[in-house]
Amino acid sequence: MTLSRTHCAIWAAAALVAPAPVAAQQEAPEAAPEASAEAAVSGDLVVTLLGTGTPTLSETRFGAANLVQAGGLNLLFDAGRGASIRVAQAGQTPGTLDAVFLTHFHSDHVNGLSDIYLTGYFVGATLKGRTEPFQIYGPTGTKQLMDGLQAAHSWDIETRRIDEGTPEATAQVVAHEADEGVVFEQNGVTVTAIPVNHGQNMFPAVAARI
Repeated sequence: MTLSRTHCAIWAAAALVAPAPVAAQQEAPEAAPEASAEAAVSGDLVVTLLGTGTPTLSETRFGAANLVQAGGLNLLFDAGRGASIRVAQAGQTPGTLDAVFLTHFHSDHVNGLSDIYLTGYFVGATLKGRTEPFQIYGPTGTKQLMDGLQAAHSWDIETRRIDEGTPEATAQVVAHEADEGVVFEQNGVTVTAIPVNHGQNMFPAVAARI
């Protein structure tokens, strides 16, 4: 689903209800998102819901992820299961994302993050790998998460640099941490983190206003 707005969008961290079992889910399969390769250069703010799923495995819903396009930028909010595939179906690649934003660290909001990060530094015309370090924004703990992800995939990072000529800078990560306030300003686009109550002992968690 793609929504067009000229002003702002507000994202909540997540629903607090428990997911229904797979057998009880009757949703129609999520359709491929409308191609949005040209949306980022239009004057509108375009929001594409890439996935609205829960931790429950489902054949009809991908994990939490939303693509926001404005000011010539491609911004990904959360990276749940299958996020990279949905980004591609929307006409982009992980390498064409200008920044990734996390609302919190529940697995269903970040378990597609490694694919977004790793696939984003592949070189080649098809994958359109990024040319700069990976930019990620999130609440306190984002840097620790990315340090662990890089450590877990250090063999792949080094091997692709040596064997495939992947530029060293593209595997680097710049993690921006903030639990409240303006976290991003570029090309006339401002992202503000808003603390939210996602449940007892579930801190930090934020929504994002664009």
